Amino acid sequence: MASGIEKKKTIIFFHPDLGIGGAERLVIDAAVGLQNRGHKVVIFTSHCDPKHCFDEARDGILSLLPWSAESDISQAHLMYESVATG
Repeated sequence: MASGIEKKKTIIFFHPDLGIGGAERLVIDAAVGLQNRGHKVVIFTSHCDPKHCFDEARDGILSLLPWSAESDISQAHLMYESVATG
């Protein structure tokens, strides 16, 4: 932005399983980085085992909400509305 002021955004990630792996590390790092810049970040996931995930997913550093890959589009819209207005 020309003024140097960055507008804060709500950023939503959908990731099916937040276990321990390379893709999961990238999602977690991106989410934490964006959150550190002042953005609101929410990760929808269908699975996150506290015994087999990265610390940031387990320790409440990030906001995790349940999601099912079988969800229809209206349910995804309702999840978006809950995040956007929350």
